[in-house]
Formats: sequence, C-alpha cells, structure tokens
Amino acid sequence: MAIKDRIDTNAPVIGEIYTHLMAIFSSFERNRNIERTRSGLAAARARGRVGGRKPSLSEEDVKQIRILLADPEMTVGAVAKRFNVSRMTIYRYTTKS
Repeated sequence: MAIKDRIDTNAPVIGEIYTHLMAIFSSFERNRNIERTRSGLAAARARGRVGGRKPSLSEEDVKQIRILLADPEMTVGAVAKRFNVSRMTIYRYTTKS
C-alpha cells in the first residue's frame, strides 16, 4: 500500500484498522533498519574500521603543544594559530588524561 492510495479512513472500523496496520508496518521497518545498521557497524568494527573523523593533532603534536604551553609567555591562541587549529581544540587535547 502507498500513502497515495485512496482509502476511506473516515469509516470508523476500517480507518482504525488501516491506521494500526500502517503503524505496525512502520514500526517493523524501523526496527529492521536499526538492526541492519547495528549489524553493519559491528561487521565494520570486526574488520578494523573505526568510525568518526581522524584526529586533527597527532600525539607528537600534543607533546609539542604541552611543552609550548608550559612557557608562561605562550598563549593558547598563539599555539592554536601555530598548529592551524582552534583554541577549543587545544583545550580539548590538553585536558585529556
């Protein structure tokens, strides 16, 4: 069935049955999509695929940033400009354990 089908949903019993059936099919399809997505992500992880974007700074960059920030004359803004990232990125990487 399609949304464009002309079904009289104003008839009390038929309309209610049709509405419930469409809700059931919709819920079933949504659950199938969720299941397929989860199994696909699990398969990708099993193959070694890691989701998300790549880190903007390497571990070596973070070490250099921490050394630079140990200097009281160096500001976070200057370090961020030097590494071509935002100040928030510097804070995010330097506050991680």
